[in-house]
Amino acid sequence: MRGTLPDILALAVQRHRDRGEPEKVLRQRERRIVRVHGLDVSDDDAALLGWSRRVAEDAGDGLRARLERAAGAAGWAPLAAAGLGVVLGVLTTAGVLRYDGETPVNVLHVLGLLVVLPGVFAVLSLLAVTGWLPGASALRALSPGRWVLALVERAGGKGDEAAGLGGALLSQGRLLSGVTRWTVFRWSQLSGLMFHLASVATLLVLLASSDRAFAWGTTLDWSDAQVAEAAAGAAAPWGRAWPAAVPTARQVSATRYYRGEGGLDSGGRGLTATERRARLERFGRWWPYVLMALLV
Repeated sequence: MRGTLPDILALAVQRHRDRGEPEKVLRQRERRIVRVHGLDVSDDDAALLGWSRRVAEDAGDGLRARLERAAGAAGWAPLAAAGLGVVLGVLTTAGVLRYDGETPVNVLHVLGLLVVLPGVFAVLSLLAVTGWLPGASALRALSPGRWVLALVERAGGKGDEAAGLGGALLSQGRLLSGVTRWTVFRWSQLSGLMFHLASVATLLVLLASSDRAFAWGTTLDWSDAQVAEAAAGAAAPWGRAWPAAVPTARQVSATRYYRGEGGLDSGGRGLTATERRARLERFGRWWPYVLMALLV
């Protein structure tokens, strides 16, 4: 259908409004529009768009103006989604990589929050938008794209369905609801991509500007060998290209951190200065693995 975004939005909202109206009232309105304004019935698109605009004019409630503001806001929605992703990426990564000079950064926390969780959320979002995940309303509420859609709605102003633009569009049958869902999904994926890039950039800045120590620790009964095997398996995509980014079994065993150990240097009692330095250096060798896990 030919038409601007406000035209499409107006059709969706008007259909949403008409659901509760008696058929007799609707027929009288259509006859009045044809009698007073006339419609070019030779072109279906032109007739439909003309009808929608005449209905909006007759309503006199400023719907068209609100929808035009909402459509204008939708133009900068990708920028808002990208900015949201950058802010969340920087803050989350800085928080996860926080190092006080004593307790090392837990590699499992970094991988879980910056690699596994975003990946799982991306897959679930794709399943939700394609309809393969029933009962996904709660997941959609956590979508950055829905947050951006809420900003677009607010730009449309307050008042009946125009203020609930997202709900109106999502209720308009398979075509419009599909367009809306995929638009929100696209905004969410853009936000996720910028989150990822911001995380990588923040990691590089922190690595270059400070001496970070990495270790791993868990309350679960995981052995050093199990963690080393899992880490090596996950590093398979880049292992041959960058062997230093694959933690060895010795490195995994040497960098396990137990609760109550105190500072990093507490485990080096009885060692020579050279041995202590070599031990502490192992805590800094996790960064290539963390970086490649974020990149790949």
